Amino acid sequence: MSTIAAPNDLVREIPAARPKPKPAGAYALVIFGALGDLTKRLLFPSLHNPAQDDLLPEEFAIIGFARFPLSEDQLADQLKNSVREAAGDAPVSDAAPDFLISRLYHVQSDFTEQGAYARLVERLAEVDRKRGTGPTTSSIWPRPQAISWRQRNGCLRWACFSRAAAAGAAS
Repeated sequence: MSTIAAPNDLVREIPAARPKPKPAGAYALVIFGALGDLTKRLLFPSLHNPAQDDLLPEEFAIIGFARFPLSEDQLADQLKNSVREAAGDAPVSDAAPDFLISRLYHVQSDFTEQGAYARLVERLAEVDRKRGTGPTTSSIWPRPQAISWRQRNGCLRWACFSRAAAAGAAS
């Protein structure tokens, strides 16, 4: 193996290491279609690195919304298996998946069912009391064909207003 000396004008000082980013603020992540292929292949594995790098707050929760009945233990197994499959041969510690699993919840309902979003709002309030996730909620709709944009937008507005009203009534 040979080495080539670089001219002096190409040698640069390596900048000091950047400070570690702070974790995000408290929030709940709702994944609609939590049992789908996209969630399994991409969404669950994409949460691994921020969890491993301590970039997710303690006040974080994942609420999986799916049509099929499933226990939270089964959903946790799916998350853990998804992370391991995505890692391939790379080693995966149990700390990050365990962090995510300890914050994983499930709401079983059809997207078009009348009471579905009321149950979601109740679950979000329950998770907020338990985890302190606060009023900030993000949602991911991995399969837009499952519900029309008008239905989705209306349901989200309803869920947000209902959640805000429930929080106002509680204080």
